[in-house]
Amino acid sequence: MTEEEFIAAAAAEEAHNSKSAKKRDSDELKALGMQLAELSANQLKELELPEKLNTAVTAYQRITSNSAKRRQRQFIAGVLRGDPDEASTIKARYLAMTEHDADSKRVHHGLENWRERLIADDTALTEFLDEYSGASAQELRVLIRRARTAKDDAQRKKATRALYRKLSDIAQA
Repeated sequence: MTEEEFIAAAAAEEAHNSKSAKKRDSDELKALGMQLAELSANQLKELELPEKLNTAVTAYQRITSNSAKRRQRQFIAGVLRGDPDEASTIKARYLAMTEHDADSKRVHHGLENWRERLIADDTALTEFLDEYSGASAQELRVLIRRARTAKDDAQRKKATRALYRKLSDIAQA
């Protein structure tokens, strides 16, 4: 390795380990820690966090004092900083979990839109059957008719829920 190559490599390493880069990394870990703190107990269990990090996050969720929360955020970031490989694994799992949640919300909203369209418009059934060819038109017509002709709110809710469940079953199949 020539002297010029050595100087270039040292400069590249120094740039990677600059104060600004360290600050960005630290801020990312704090943000990840706060995202973890917003999760429910079941979601935290699903992520399979290390015991020390799980304890720190659940402690943060119980704290009410602002200054104590700030200190706990710093502690969580420190725990994450302690094992960068584990932190990147946790971040990947978190992103996968939130992506799955976003996908399921998108499907849910799409099915709700179909349900509303089917109740409001007769031509929507044809469109739905074109998109989901395995659906039974007869069953859907019965459920749509029940939702349209419900006499009170309780019956309407029951009928629209039944229609949504049927649409969900069709979409999953």
